[in-house]
Amino acid sequence: MEWYIQLLIVVIAILTLLAMRMPLGVVFGIVGTAGIILSSGFHQCIAIAQQMHDILSDFVLITIPLFIFMAEILSSGGFIPDLYNSVEKITGRIRGSLCVATIVASAIFAAVCGSSYVTAATLGRMTLPEMLSRGYDKKLSAGSVAAGGSLGILVPPSLAFVIYGYMSGASIAALFMAGIIPGLILGILFIFSIMVWLKIFPEKAGFGTKSSWMEKFKSSYKILPVGVLAIILLICIYFGITTPAEAAAVGCIFSLLLCIGYKRMSWKIFFQSLKQTISVSGFILLLMCTAKILGFMMAKVGIMYGLQEILSSLPKWQFIILLYFAVAVLGLFLEGNSIIVLTTPVFAPAVTAIGMDLIWYGVILVLFIEIALLTPPVGMNCYIVAEVAKPYGIQIQEVFRGVIPFLIALVIAVLLITFIPSLALWLPSTMG
Repeated sequence: MEWYIQLLIVVIAILTLLAMRMPLGVVFGIVGTAGIILSSGFHQCIAIAQQMHDILSDFVLITIPLFIFMAEILSSGGFIPDLYNSVEKITGRIRGSLCVATIVASAIFAAVCGSSYVTAATLGRMTLPEMLSRGYDKKLSAGSVAAGGSLGILVPPSLAFVIYGYMSGASIAALFMAGIIPGLILGILFIFSIMVWLKIFPEKAGFGTKSSWMEKFKSSYKILPVGVLAIILLICIYFGITTPAEAAAVGCIFSLLLCIGYKRMSWKIFFQSLKQTISVSGFILLLMCTAKILGFMMAKVGIMYGLQEILSSLPKWQFIILLYFAVAVLGLFLEGNSIIVLTTPVFAPAVTAIGMDLIWYGVILVLFIEIALLTPPVGMNCYIVAEVAKPYGIQIQEVFRGVIPFLIALVIAVLLITFIPSLALWLPSTMG
């Protein structure tokens, strides 16, 4: 049987099981296992167990639960409200200052979080009531929270970069560094989008509260705990003092000490953070395990090699267009981690074969996942914000309309990184 017919059968099987509302991790496992048994027999089941053992015993993946635990501890310890209040005072008396503060606070929190969902949920619970109480437009308020949350997977440390780096073989440390400049650019574009929105529709938000320079200075110390932690982690990774996994462990210890030092730690917070960490990590690792089985099956029957041969034979510009189109379409139906584990085994070898950089592609992939986080029908960040904002009368439709200016900013960011790859590649090139 030709490889493209086998690929069609695999796609139909996946879509059918998804239509039956099966979790994606289970779908990958069923299709992959069935394909291996049908093509090679039951005796190959031991290869399935070996694939799962190999991925779960890899030390690199300890990075995922450690970064999740660090984010949960800082969030539960109340450092994020301090961070937001401080940034809001520093932004000063400008129109829409709370939206701007949300973007800035999201970027800083993302530097120790690594998750868009946690960033959006945490900032949403805190900022939306304040913005709405000051008469901000619902769409603008919800859109800025959802967009700010999406920075969580671009600004290092990013769980998306950890997963992509593991599955593609690219350096996770280099990916972290590659996300810094694009993350700063995207944050600036988001703020610019707010400024343009309010220039056209000034009635959508009022001016911020005026604070004296002394008040700004006194409030700035609240940024220090999270800011210092983020800087320490990035410095350790950049200079090779620690691996990303070791940096995550240092971050967990530092976070626990901060909570204890500020008297914000309790056994309830500790065990609640552990419970949430196990839940999120279990989902991600299950997805990676079953995607590995699916990829192993596709390689064994020849589908993977057929795809890679076709992709690597395309001219570079056609390959880039196909790449962007495929990831954008998948983003309409799958959440970010699923896109990474599904596409990386296919596209990463082709990216290398065609002479493009895996680090650059990783940044582009994450930017497209950010777009997926804000677009219907999946748009996980939008649904998270809508759930948080439900008590305030904000509907999911208003959230999706509110993110439109930020989607334009994301498209501009993709174009910038596409035509100026050095924006992503310069900082990793300076690492020792």
